[in-house]
Amino acid sequence: FRAQWGLRFDTLSAIMVMIVALISFLVHIYSIGYMRHDPCIPRFMAYPSFFTFMMLILVTAYDFIQLFFGWEGVGLCSYLLIGFWYKNQDYNDAAKKAFIMNRIGDLGLLIGIFILGHFILYVRLCYFENSYCWRNPYRYILVISCCTVFVYWCNRKISTNSFIHLVT
Repeated sequence: FRAQWGLRFDTLSAIMVMIVALISFLVHIYSIGYMRHDPCIPRFMAYPSFFTFMMLILVTAYDFIQLFFGWEGVGLCSYLLIGFWYKNQDYNDAAKKAFIMNRIGDLGLLIGIFILGHFILYVRLCYFENSYCWRNPYRYILVISCCTVFVYWCNRKISTNSFIHLVT
């Protein structure tokens, strides 16, 4: 099992960095105007900045361990932003539900990463771009772990997570 910390800048990650930076810039500009009368604006502005940092780690991840670190950071920022007005009990409850649902979804990603690390012994993302990894004797486990990662990514990012902590 080998894991390294690094930044990966290929064409896709460069495009994603530009998209994250542009959207983050627009959110920050909007937030300055929206929160101008709130007494806790420094605390609030720290959360989108931390979110941007974690998203940049996520889109430039060199391996699945770093991707998971960025993923968890984005989930933490989601919890902090939903529960920003902590004196309102409804917002606190929604933040707790979001945090719990994120942990359930992240468990699948973690299981997929452990499967890759145990059977494939390699968790770098560039390994999966090469065609020779699909000739590996463990290629079926590779497919299962990739499906596990994808299914739990869908749980985290599509409707399940959004509706559970916002509707209930």
